[in-house]
Amino acid sequence: MQRNFCSAFCVFSLPAYAAGAGEVSVSLPVQQEMTVTQAEDEAVDEAFTYCLTADGEDVPMPQGSEGNVYTFVMNGSETATCGPITYHHGGVYHYTLTQQTEQKEEHYTYDTSVYNVTV
Repeated sequence: MQRNFCSAFCVFSLPAYAAGAGEVSVSLPVQQEMTVTQAEDEAVDEAFTYCLTADGEDVPMPQGSEGNVYTFVMNGSETATCGPITYHHGGVYHYTLTQQTEQKEEHYTYDTSVYNVTV
């Protein structure tokens, strides 16, 4: 039996404003949705890897990052948070979020989009 699946993810837009002294922490919600494209197929609970990459060396990153890259895994259809990311100085910070698709499984459609995130 041929099985066809589609995986997609998205970052939700959350307005965050801060002023004054001190630090601010932000968590980025990320949603992965697994969709079965043929009625006889069963639900999918596969794990996929994502990377949040900072656009610069001085851009704050979540704990557990290696350099300017934070890697995390999501299973099946779920919503997770990327972070928290703690900011000690005001400014505008840029990131990209991508699904890692180097090893593709047959009958899967992957999200190859590059999502730009600005905090």
